[in-house]
Formats: sequence, C-alpha cells, structure tokens
Amino acid sequence: MRVSCNTLWLPKKGNTNDEYEDAAAPSESVDKDTDKFRCAVADGATETSFSALWAKLLVDGFISGADRNDLKKQWLQSLANKQLEWYAEQKAESGAYAALLGLTLQSSDNGGSWEAEAIGDCCLMLVRDGNLIEKFPLTESEQFNSSPVLLSSTSDGEEAELEEALVKISGSWQPGDVFYLMSDAIARWAYQRQEEHSDAVLFLKGMLEQKDIEQLAEVQRTLLDADSRPLMRNDDITLMRVIVS
Repeated sequence: MRVSCNTLWLPKKGNTNDEYEDAAAPSESVDKDTDKFRCAVADGATETSFSALWAKLLVDGFISGADRNDLKKQWLQSLANKQLEWYAEQKAESGAYAALLGLTLQSSDNGGSWEAEAIGDCCLMLVRDGNLIEKFPLTESEQFNSSPVLLSSTSDGEEAELEEALVKISGSWQPGDVFYLMSDAIARWAYQRQEEHSDAVLFLKGMLEQKDIEQLAEVQRTLLDADSRPLMRNDDITLMRVIVS
C-alpha cells in the first residue's frame, strides 16, 4: 500500500512554538510504500508539568510499540536530568497528562485493514469519496468536555481504569481513503461544523500548508457561536492527514 502522511500544527494564540504541548508522530512528512504504517497524535494537558514531553513520548511509543511503563521511566529520567526550581519539582511530582489517538494501517493479500485506539478526546475522521463515514472515539461535538480521561506519566495502579477507558475501532480501508487525526480543539470545531453546515470535510481538504491552518484558526478563534463562545477554542492545534492507496 502507498501511504502519504503530513501534519499541520499551531500553538495557542499568544504562545510561542516552544510552548506547543501537542505531539504527532511521525513528525516529518511521509510518502512511501509499506505493508504496515502506524501514526499517532497526543494532546498534553496544559495545567500539568512537562506535558509536551509526555505527549511526545506517547506518540513515539505508540509507533515503536513501547511499554507505557517504560515511557513513564523515560519521562521521570528526563526530569531528573533537569535543574528545576523547588516549586517546579513539586508540581512535577503530580505528573503530566495527555490524550492519545493511534492509527494502524495494514496491507495483506486479502486487502487492507485499519485499527484506531484512543484514550481521551483526540479524534479521528475517516473520509471516503468526499464523504465523512466515521468519527472516533467521540461522535458528537457536545461530547467534548473539560475532564476527559487522560494518560498519566506517574500514576501506578491505574491499568484497570485505563483499560476501561481505552476504546478501539477497526475496519477495511479502500484506495483513496483519508484519515484525519486531530487534537480536541480542531476536532470539536470540525464536528460542530459538520453538524451545522455539513462542510467540515471541505475545510479539512483545504488544509495543505501551514498558512492554511494559521488562517483557519485566526478566523474561527474570532467568530462566536450563539452562546458568544469562539467557534474554535484557543488551544494547541494538531491536524494529521493520512491518505492510503
């Protein structure tokens, strides 16, 4: 199968690129023939310490198949190597948190399959022949909230809760299928846009270069809905596009 993958991203308005706390892997554009392809998007929780590092470890770990306990050790070791003020050390003890969405594409003699898994509110939209045919793990814009279940970089004994929160979906891909992996701010906007105007797919299709995501965010963060809230929340934005053929 032929896989093309690229990612556009943007920090919160008013923040620098260094303050971006989402993550995506692969981090560089991909266009190659392969029998198996894995990719992931994570959204680090802003209110926790070193969440960008944790999000990066999670997406890279998904691609490599790393054990999550090993990722926690890497996170802790990275902090041990930093010179932190006492208040930063204290906050770091509470750990970092992040949502994670991973996608696996496979090709075989019997055709092609895909599987996605998620914890939290990073979301996937599958577009086929210009039509939106799947949304995962959330299916409606009203399901987004301020307290999704997230992966912790430090908590022990949470596996039972996480296994319950982990959701998976699978299917067969067809040539030309487009998968969009998104962090929550742009995912919620896309869901609501599709519900109200049925044209989110057209917007996403037009997101080809960095300037496109910048222009979209500039406008949608300014426009208000009926409740006087921005159509797109001012948060980090990650949009990954995966085309399979």
